Formats: sequence, C-alpha cells, structure tokens
Amino acid sequence: GERIKSVGSYKPNAFGLYDMHGNVHEICKDWYAKYPTGVIIDPKGPAKGKEHIVRGGAVGLTPYIARSSRRGKGGDPNHSSYTMGFRLARSITT
Repeated sequence: GERIKSVGSYKPNAFGLYDMHGNVHEICKDWYAKYPTGVIIDPKGPAKGKEHIVRGGAVGLTPYIARSSRRGKGGDPNHSSYTMGFRLARSITT
C-alpha cells in the first residue's frame, strides 16, 4: 500500500523545491474562502475563518488531487492527521 515518505526522498523539482506533490496535504496560513471573480495576483484569505486552505494531495489519492496547484479546505487547526503537514519556508533578503 501507499506510505508516507521521508522528507527529501526524491530529487528537487526545476525550482529546487522538494516534495511538492503527494505524500501529505499542506496546511497553508490563509483561511479558506472562495476566490473573488476577476484577475487576482497572490490572493490573501480572510482575516478569520474555520478552516485553513490545504494544497497538494496525500498518499492514496488520484493524481488530479496530488498536485501543488490543488486548493481545498480542510485544514481545521484543531485536527491532526498523519496525512496533513505544513511546509517551512524562509525569506532570504539581499
């Protein structure tokens, strides 16, 4: 069956990012809300909410869901699961 893999088990993508597809859902900082209509660049979620946005897909899901552009709701901050995680990131200023 499908199993969670250790971080960095595969080579990075063309942008140097590891583990962008499958494995676990990534809980994002933004609260879930439907996108407004029109052109949007880097949309921000509402200030409050009940569920965070989740991206990507977890083991055992179809390839359509296991992609970094997938956006859904389900990141309840009071819920934990072995198929949920988050990505640490840092900014580098020059």
